[in-house]
Amino acid sequence: MSKIAIFGTSGFAREVADVCMDQGYNEIVFISGEACLESEINNFPVVCESEVDVLSVSGYQFAMGIGDSEIREKVYNNFLGLDFPNIVHSSVVMGAGQRALLDNSSGNIVAAGCVFTNSIKFGHFGVFNLKTTVGHDCILGDFVSIMPNVSISGNVEIKDKVFIGVSATVLQGKVGSKLTLGEGAIVGAQSLITKSVLPNTTVFGVPAKKIK
Repeated sequence: MSKIAIFGTSGFAREVADVCMDQGYNEIVFISGEACLESEINNFPVVCESEVDVLSVSGYQFAMGIGDSEIREKVYNNFLGLDFPNIVHSSVVMGAGQRALLDNSSGNIVAAGCVFTNSIKFGHFGVFNLKTTVGHDCILGDFVSIMPNVSISGNVEIKDKVFIGVSATVLQGKVGSKLTLGEGAIVGAQSLITKSVLPNTTVFGVPAKKIK
């Protein structure tokens, strides 16, 4: 578990590297999707995407250091068959049996200070940034992007490629009738979600209202 290659060279990719180091990875490489204008980042080498196959056969695992859901999905589809473990900071708190549920998925990035209670179903390649909290019986889709200090109450379903901005709050759904954020929905920072949001809709405010 010592070698990992991170897609992306942005600030978020550097944050992912921090989580990887916390998890004991000591050989870290950044993968640039463009011309390799940098030779290293934070003393770790940068290589081009043309080197991915070489890294794979050399025993590297891979992580997504890409914040944008659409780009994250595109990179995944361009490099099928790679080993993407869940990268989970050691400070993350999980309820009974929750880590086993997470391990049914792959490619998730879970930053420091996150809390997941219990009976939460994870999708693949989600980003859960600093101090995200997720309540019981939630369903989390693929390629979701949850920013720092977001609070998601119980019985909520987050569909694929949803973006939730910094410090937003999603109130609790009901048993058998989850509050649902539709695929591709965008929730603005510090918003309060009190009811379901339609797919590909942008909402903002307290309480949140449709703005796009």
